[in-house]
Amino acid sequence: MIEVDPHPSVDLARYGWARNLLLKFSSLRTHALAEAQAAAGGVAEGAPEAQLNLLLLLCAAEQLAADHLARGGLELSSVRRIVRRDGLMNALLTTLENASARLCSVRASIGDHRTVHRLALVRALALKVAESVARGEASTAFEPSAIAEVFADADPVLANSSMKIPSCFRAQDLTAADCFELAARFVRESGGRGQILVVGVRTSGSYMAPLIAGWLRAHGCSAGYTTIRPKAPLVAAERAVIRRVHPRSVLIVDDPPMTGASYLRTAMRLEECGVDRDAIWLLVPVGAENALDAEALARLAAYRRVELPHHELAIRRQLACSELLAFIASIAGQPGAAVTPILSPAEVERHSRRRHVKQVYDVAGWGRVHVKGVGLGWFGYPARHAAVALAGRIPKPLGFWKTLMVTREEPEMPQARPALADVAEYVAKRSRGLRVMAQRPSQKFQKDGFYRLAKVLARVHGPLAALSMGRVRRLLVEAASEAPASLIDGRMGVEEWLGQSPALKRDFEEHAFDKDDLGLYDAAYDLAGAVLELGPGRDAEATLVDRYIELSGDADVRSRLSLALLLYGAFLLERRSWEVQGERGTPGWSAAVQAWLEAEAAMTWATDRFLGDAFPGRRTIPAMLLWSIDVDGVLEDAGLGFPATTPSGALALQLAREAGAAVVLNSGRSLPELVARCDALYLDGAVAEYGSAIWDAVTGVSESLLDPDEAAGLERVRAAALGLSEVHVDSRYQHSVRLRRFVQGRARSLEPSQIEDLLEAGSGRVSAVQGIRQTDIVGAARDKFSGLERLRRRMGWRGDVFALGDAQPDIAVARHATRAYAPRYYDDALNGVAIHLRADRQKAVLEAVRREHGSRSKHALPTWPAADSAVIKLLALRDAPRLWRAVRAFGPGLVEVFRT
Repeated sequence: MIEVDPHPSVDLARYGWARNLLLKFSSLRTHALAEAQAAAGGVAEGAPEAQLNLLLLLCAAEQLAADHLARGGLELSSVRRIVRRDGLMNALLTTLENASARLCSVRASIGDHRTVHRLALVRALALKVAESVARGEASTAFEPSAIAEVFADADPVLANSSMKIPSCFRAQDLTAADCFELAARFVRESGGRGQILVVGVRTSGSYMAPLIAGWLRAHGCSAGYTTIRPKAPLVAAERAVIRRVHPRSVLIVDDPPMTGASYLRTAMRLEECGVDRDAIWLLVPVGAENALDAEALARLAAYRRVELPHHELAIRRQLACSELLAFIASIAGQPGAAVTPILSPAEVERHSRRRHVKQVYDVAGWGRVHVKGVGLGWFGYPARHAAVALAGRIPKPLGFWKTLMVTREEPEMPQARPALADVAEYVAKRSRGLRVMAQRPSQKFQKDGFYRLAKVLARVHGPLAALSMGRVRRLLVEAASEAPASLIDGRMGVEEWLGQSPALKRDFEEHAFDKDDLGLYDAAYDLAGAVLELGPGRDAEATLVDRYIELSGDADVRSRLSLALLLYGAFLLERRSWEVQGERGTPGWSAAVQAWLEAEAAMTWATDRFLGDAFPGRRTIPAMLLWSIDVDGVLEDAGLGFPATTPSGALALQLAREAGAAVVLNSGRSLPELVARCDALYLDGAVAEYGSAIWDAVTGVSESLLDPDEAAGLERVRAAALGLSEVHVDSRYQHSVRLRRFVQGRARSLEPSQIEDLLEAGSGRVSAVQGIRQTDIVGAARDKFSGLERLRRRMGWRGDVFALGDAQPDIAVARHATRAYAPRYYDDALNGVAIHLRADRQKAVLEAVRREHGSRSKHALPTWPAADSAVIKLLALRDAPRLWRAVRAFGPGLVEVFRT
C-alpha cells in the first residue's frame, strides 16, 4: 500500500490505540497530551493531523463530561406509547420526568462543581484549538497543564465512561470544511453581528459546534458554544451558560436529521431558557439518507434555517477535484493518465444512503479503483490499521487521501458467496492482527449490541417489555464469556464479498464503528454473522468454526457462539427492517422484503438451534411411531417478533425422541424453512408447503409432489402475482406461492378479488389457503396428509402416528392419525377429530407428548454455560402465565433503561 497523502504519512505504530474508537474518559488525557506535543512543532513526523486529532479528543471529553453532568434524568416516552395521551398516567409520567430533572439539577449544583468547572475548561480549550484549525494553523499555543487539568480528579463513574462515536465524522463523511461552510452561509444570510452562541446537539454536536464557533471567531465574530442532549435534563449550570451569554443569535447544529425531532427538542429547550424564537437558527447538513421530507420541513419551518445539501459536502467536491485524480493516477503507477469517474452523481447519492460516500474511477490503460470515505482524523485510522492487517483478504488498498481510501476493484470481481474456509481465514486474520485491549461490555445501560438483543428477549414480558430491557441487558452482559478482543468486521452477508480465490471482503473497515454502535469485540460475532447470512446450518457452522480455531487457536469460541448467533441475528433482523422502510416505493423494495424474511428465518434458526442444543435428546432405538407437528401457532409463535419455539416445545421434542419416536414437521411453510428447523432441532423430516414437498433429514433428500399441471398453474400464478402493487412474492416457496400484501408496513393476506384473479390464472389446478398475514396458492390436489403418507412410504416408517395441529389444513392428518391433538385455541373444524388439550401452543405440544410418553426425560437437565442458562431462563418465561410474565418485568435495572 502506498501512502501518498497531501500530508506526511500516519505512523500506525504511534496510533495503535486508534484501533478502538470507544475510548474511556481516563484514556483521553494521554492521547490528548501526545497530540498536543506532536502539534507543537508544526506537522510532526507520523502525526500529520495532530492538531485536528487533539480537537477531536477534547470534543470527546466534552461529550462525556456534559453527559455525566446531566445524568440521572428520566425519559419515559417508551411508556407513553402504551398509555392514553390525555389520561392521568400520562400526567404522572410528565410529573416524574420534571421531578427527576429538578433533582438532577440540584445534584449538579450542589455536588458536581468539579464537573461544571471541567466542562468550562474543556470547552474553552476546544474552542481555542478549533479557532486555530479554522485559521489553518498547525498548532495551538497553550500549556500542557491545561489539558491535564481537564482530566484531573475525575470521579470513577466519569473516568470509566466510554465516549460515543459522532456519526457526522465517522459514518456520514462530514468534515471540518462542512462545519466552516455552514458557518459561512449563516454569516452571509445574517451578517454575523452581535453575540453568537452555537449549540451542539450531542453527540455529533459536541464536535461540530466548536468548529463552527471557531470559524466564526477566526472571521471576526463574537462566538462561543455549548452542547445539549435533548432528552436529558438541562441542569441549572448549563442554563446559566445560555442565559449569561445573552446571544443575539443561537445556532443549533447536529448531524443530518432523519425527522428533525432533535433540532426541534433543542429549540424548545432554548426557548424555555428565555431565548427568543427569532434568534434561533438551525444549521442543517442534509444527508443523502436523511433528506428532509415535507412533514419534517413543515415542523422546522418555525425557525430560520441554513442548509448544506449532500451534493455540496466537501467530500463530494473532493471526488471530482484534480488533486484526487492526480493522486489516483500516481498510486496506479500511471502519472498523467486520464482518470474518469464511473458513477453518476445520482448513483453516488443513492449509494450514500446506506454507506460512506463512494466513487469508482477508470484509470486509462490500467484498470479501476474504488474510493470511499473512512472518517475524519483518527476516526479514520481503524481503516488504515485494517488495510495493513488484512492484506490478501481484501481488495488491494492503494492509499489514503484526506478522508478517502483508494482500493483496487475490477468489474470482473462480482459479488459472490465465499467459501467457508475463506471466511474462517479472514476472521482469524482479523482476530490475530487487529487486537485491542481487553474489553468487557459495560453493565451501565447503553444502546449497543447487547441492548438490541435485550429488546428482542424482553418481549417475553409482553406489553411490559420496555420495563425489563435494562434487567435483560444486564443479565446478558453478566453471562457473556471473556473473549480475546479484536476489531470485528460487523457484517458478513453475501453482498459484502467479492468472488475471487480467495474471496475478498469489501467494506472491511466500516461496520465495527459505524452509526450502529455495536460496541462488540469478539470474533465469534463475525463467525455468527457468516453462519446466519451465508445459509444457516450445523454442518456449515462446524466447517467454519473448526477452520477458524485451527488458524487462531481460539478454542473457546464454541462456548461463545450461541450467544453471538443471537446477538448477530437480533441486529440483522433490525437492520433488514430498516432497509424495508427505506426502500418503500422504490424498485428495491421487493428485494429488501425478501432479505428481511431471510433475516427472520436466520433468527429463528439461531433460537431453535440454541434450544435444540439445550434439550438434545436422541433416539436409542429405531423409530416405531411418528409425531406429525404443525409449526405456526403450535410448535412456534412470533412472540419475540419472529417465529420460534420455546423451552417447553424443545423439551417436548426431547421427550418424544427419547421415547423412540420420529418427529416430522407438517406445515405450510417453505421447504428451505423447514429444512433449517429440522437441522436446528434435530428432527427427522418435514412435509412442506401444505403437502407439496417433503424432506427426509436422514438421507438429506427432498422431493416435490406436484404434478406437471399443478407446477405449470403455480408458475402462471407467480407471474400474475408479480404484477400486483404492494404485494410481495416469497422466493423461497418453489412448490407453492406465498403472497403478502403490505398495508402501512404490516403484512396482510390478499384481498378476495386479488385471490380470485390468481386462481383464474391457475386454470383450476390451484387452490388458496388464507392466513392472517399471508395468502398461499397451492396445488389443488395437495394436502398435509398426502404429503405425510408419501414421506412415511419413502422412509419405510410403520406404526402409530400422533398428530398435533390447530387449523383446517390439519384435518386430514387428524382423521387418519392414531391419535390427534389440538391446542387450547384451535379451528372449530377440528372438533370431533382431535383431542382438545388444556394448554396452548408449545405447552400443548408438551402436554400431548407427556400423555403418550410420560412426564419426564430420563436424563436430568444438563448444566448449561452461564450465557446459555440466562437466555434459557428468559425464554422459559414465554411458557409462563401472563401475570407472572408481567410481574417478572419489574426488577433490577427497571429505572436504568429510562435514564437519560
